[in-house]
Amino acid sequence: MKKFLIFISALMLMSVTSCSAQKESNEIQESSETTTENTKNVITVGSMDYYDPLFDDYLAMPKDIEVKIINYYDENDEFAFDRAVASGEMPDILCLPVDDMQKMINHGTMADLYVFMDEYDNLKRDDFTDMALDGLTVDGKLPAIMERYSIRTAFAKTKFVGSESRDWTAEQAMYFYSTMPENMQFLHVYDDMGVADYMLKLEGLNCIDMKNNVCDFGGAFTDLLDFCKNNPIMYDTYTAEGVEFPGMDDSELVFKLRIHGFNSSLAQFAYFQMNKEDITFVGYPSENGQGAYVETMDYLFGITENCENKELAWDILCRMLKHHKKIEKNANDDTIGLPVLKEEMQRDYDRSESYAYSINSEIYVDLESDKKEYVPAEVKEKLYDYICSIPANPYIHLKLEYMINEEIEPVILSDRTSENAAEILQSRVSIYLSEKS
Repeated sequence: MKKFLIFISALMLMSVTSCSAQKESNEIQESSETTTENTKNVITVGSMDYYDPLFDDYLAMPKDIEVKIINYYDENDEFAFDRAVASGEMPDILCLPVDDMQKMINHGTMADLYVFMDEYDNLKRDDFTDMALDGLTVDGKLPAIMERYSIRTAFAKTKFVGSESRDWTAEQAMYFYSTMPENMQFLHVYDDMGVADYMLKLEGLNCIDMKNNVCDFGGAFTDLLDFCKNNPIMYDTYTAEGVEFPGMDDSELVFKLRIHGFNSSLAQFAYFQMNKEDITFVGYPSENGQGAYVETMDYLFGITENCENKELAWDILCRMLKHHKKIEKNANDDTIGLPVLKEEMQRDYDRSESYAYSINSEIYVDLESDKKEYVPAEVKEKLYDYICSIPANPYIHLKLEYMINEEIEPVILSDRTSENAAEILQSRVSIYLSEKS
């Protein structure tokens, strides 16, 4: 009996010792996990209500990296971001609309991404298309990058304007308007502002120097505005009967085009619906010889100068740029937007005809039959070369575009003079630039 009690006492002592050791082991493990959590590399991303798949769990970000989103968007406080900027507490990465990113660039807030391309192991300059780097470079530096973009332009059939008439000036646009064949409409419009919207889209924005925060409305701008007022176009003239597309019967001179990808939609509109005739990219009238403009498909991304771990921040940006969903043969989401990476641009160029919306697939020749044809190699090359000739400069300010439209509308629709509109715009835009500087 005495031996039994001694055995039980020893067993109890072993149990207590074991529990104590287990507890100590658990505490050490918990302490280790806490330490690991606390030593994560944290990168802060400042956003204006932007959300990107990069930050989803399924992308398997490394466990030692934590991305914290700071959302500056507040529908009840439009100056929330401005106050954050004034405080000097900037995140590591900024994801911003064009207007706000331009402001950060002007303030010297953004780091030069070219430095990271040259110094760190990841995406290099040669990984990007020339047009992307040409358009995004500001004063020799690359302060921000984007994932994808689209091009806004216009074209006309070469037989009416000649092959040398690419990128019209205001004078050329007015000339071809005045000399186009009878029974031809200059441009299909949906309201009384349609012609002015086309004629003045770039001419108005080109009156503004965002770099130096100055503007000058006059000259070609007022001349073109007067022309639009004196040469109205009837709108909504199409009916459900007859020819469904004016490119087939030469009833229209200028066709506006949005290039949202190197795909079958581009070829169908710019070739097959033009009755397979040659076209010239006349663009939007502009005095600087560049008749196309670029729109981002998302926000601009950049790394701030005060980021302490720029190598990690650059790695995160590269992950975002290189990420894309698996290509689905029956979906078009992988052909929407022109990519900034050469590999993805080449992928769109080479995509098999078995994929929906591939430019290499058979495409409907017209809108009334089931006849399909392949795009001729020379047409494909012409469209591709045009895309590659347009610098992907996204710094077009939509707020300024809206402002210009507000002031030119009374000229077209009522008795305001073009000179009066120019004076008002000079004042409004100058104030806007002063506030944004």
